[in-house]
Amino acid sequence: MFKIWIIYLQSSIQLVKGTRESAEVERVKIGIGLQALGCSAMEMRKATAISVPSILWLQKLEVY
Repeated sequence: MFKIWIIYLQSSIQLVKGTRESAEVERVKIGIGLQALGCSAMEMRKATAISVPSILWLQKLEVY
């Protein structure tokens, strides 16, 4: 499960650096990872949307 957070943070960093395509690839990996963990479609959409709110959402999720 920890891997997903690392991938997400990497994709966020890549997006900041301007490598949008790489970030898209990472988003797909996160989506697959979350699906494997049994997250609902709504949760997956929240988690894979690369934006500040979704980073905060994932940080909250990680706390629990």
